Amino acid sequence: MKTNLFFFLFCLIIYSQAISQSIKITNVSEKDLCIGYSYTVDYEVQGTFNADNVFVAQLSYDQFQTFKIVGSTKSTSSGRINITIPNNDGKNITGKHRLRVISSNPYIIGSDNGEDLMVLLPPPKTFSLEERAPLWVVKKKLRFRLSSNTEPYFKDALWNFGEGASIETYQGLKTPIIEYYTTGEKTIKCSLKLPISCANEAELEYKIKVYDCSITIESDAYIDSTTKTIEYSKELKDKYSQVWILPGASLTIKGTVYNTTFLVETGGQLTLSNSGRNCLFYLKPGASMSASSAPIQSLFLLTPGSSYFGMPDSNYSTYGECSQLNVNYQSAPIEGIRIMEKLGYLNIADNLSENTNFQIFPNPAEDYIEITYINTQNNLPQQEIKIYNTLGECVTIETLNAASLQKIDISGLLKGVYFVKLGEKFARFLKI
Repeated sequence: MKTNLFFFLFCLIIYSQAISQSIKITNVSEKDLCIGYSYTVDYEVQGTFNADNVFVAQLSYDQFQTFKIVGSTKSTSSGRINITIPNNDGKNITGKHRLRVISSNPYIIGSDNGEDLMVLLPPPKTFSLEERAPLWVVKKKLRFRLSSNTEPYFKDALWNFGEGASIETYQGLKTPIIEYYTTGEKTIKCSLKLPISCANEAELEYKIKVYDCSITIESDAYIDSTTKTIEYSKELKDKYSQVWILPGASLTIKGTVYNTTFLVETGGQLTLSNSGRNCLFYLKPGASMSASSAPIQSLFLLTPGSSYFGMPDSNYSTYGECSQLNVNYQSAPIEGIRIMEKLGYLNIADNLSENTNFQIFPNPAEDYIEITYINTQNNLPQQEIKIYNTLGECVTIETLNAASLQKIDISGLLKGVYFVKLGEKFARFLKI
């Protein structure tokens, strides 16, 4: 009888000790945990644990149906365990997880930490913005984003979109839609703030170039006035940055074209047998273009009646719609100007009148021009002579004497087309 009583009391003591023993987590050093990184877990115990006891930290994503051991410490009392997030034998299991601590002697299972912990892949070596079209057009909406392997590692960001942006600065990871009102190179800056435990604050920069519906023909532009096929590597590479396709001309280019600006005049045609990269395409009404594959990171400025056989919004390219192209021919190659003049395609002011009462000689001219009246009486009053370039800028003002002949020095003018205004009449000449 006494033996049974002693056994009962012994079992009662063991049971009471067992139900009085518990383990709970009081703190995890970070709530965002990166694979391969180390953290600390503070735990608190109640009850007595044997001298050879080991507290073990377990990490699980499925309510501890399965788990990984992430750290341990030999102890009999409350304390701290250093843990390292494993890569799960090469299989990175990311997402929501929980931690718990168990003991070995006696074997007690502690409660979990009480809230989800986010396990993430290690941060990339460099953070970045999402790649987008580096060439853009004014007043077209766009949005900058952090790349998918950057955004999860930060909780805030400060943005500066550069000069001419509809919104100059912004705070937050998700940016608003913006547009640019001015042309030129824009530098977008992003300061990444409040990183999670495995990342550091970072500064990002991204550059784009913004264009409008204006283009200036350069003096050294490549001119195509016929139908021809050329190879980019032999005819254009490292020689020309601009190609001017005149009315009625057809140019086919073999090989991928890089960093080139194209102006295709009315009736002109451009064919890329391969593709292009970082290119600008200006197409006037009636101009057409095609490519075997869509150009990459390029910009298309299209006018009503122009034709592009492809998808301008693909391969990080985009397009702008122009009611008309504003072309500055002031510095254009003279041979191209002469062809345009002959074909009657120059962008001449609407108030230009060919029914003038004066003549310009010589035309084309190099050093000077002479102004003579046609079928008018002598002893005319003095009048101002104004010379304008194709931008409408007055570059010379002279006074026409009563004599019927006026000589004007033009040696200081750039080569190109000019307009002479006398009274309300206009006439044009070519400076060579």
